[in-house]
Amino acid sequence: MRSRSVLRLAHGLALATLLLVSAAACGSTATSMTARTARTATPTATTTQRPLPPTIPLHLGCSLNVHPASSVISSGSGSGPARRYVALTFDDGPSPDYTATILTTLERTHTPATFFLVGTNVQHYPALVRRAAGDGFALGIHTWDHPDMTTLSPQQREWELAATAQAIHTVLGADYCLPFWRPPFGAYNAAVVTQARSLGLSTVTWDVDPQDWSAPGVRVIVDRVLSAVHPAAKIQLHDGYVSRWQTAQALPLIIKGLKRRGYVPVSLPDLLARRGS
Repeated sequence: MRSRSVLRLAHGLALATLLLVSAAACGSTATSMTARTARTATPTATTTQRPLPPTIPLHLGCSLNVHPASSVISSGSGSGPARRYVALTFDDGPSPDYTATILTTLERTHTPATFFLVGTNVQHYPALVRRAAGDGFALGIHTWDHPDMTTLSPQQREWELAATAQAIHTVLGADYCLPFWRPPFGAYNAAVVTQARSLGLSTVTWDVDPQDWSAPGVRVIVDRVLSAVHPAAKIQLHDGYVSRWQTAQALPLIIKGLKRRGYVPVSLPDLLARRGS
């Protein structure tokens, strides 16, 4: 990919210059999101009656000048330097069926993106993680096995985050910076966000959701994204858990439609750096 070195450099610069945005710039403060779970959830196993996990030290691999946001990074309008930029984000991967197809589309169109990874999938498909990182795409934590974090104890929540970071660092090296995490189902409350922030993580959700996880049809996914997109949007798509062929087929049309409307896809760190500049 001709632009891989450019993407890697841009990602590094964005992280290096990012003193993560204040509560005013981030969007909404931490509130319960369990009510929206039903309409955004990807199917997953039950998370009740879990045994207490072993302790794993959480290491994020970031420098001292990267600080967690003071509130949830969710919605917000773009102004100034961010007015033309949007972030394509993908949850639940990597997966053996369509993550590679999605990566190929992003590579061929020179489109930056951000992937929120599930730890068990990282463990099973490390080559896809290396490929995404090698392309310069940003990576974040999406927990070990996709539980509703509001149902877990603090110790269980920390293990979900630490185990996933450890799996990513096993593949990419301990100095790969992981400043972001995204709660499965978009489910969080004040306790979840406060704990994540105390561990050094910024909580990131989304503000454009085509509900591609429900397989509504390729054209529906495309139309939902393009009708809802706005400056500084964080677009949520999925590349993992079940067959994502509709998302994979919709992606080239989404990219083309965004560019025709004057939007420029960038990685999440790049978007936040532009918003904070």
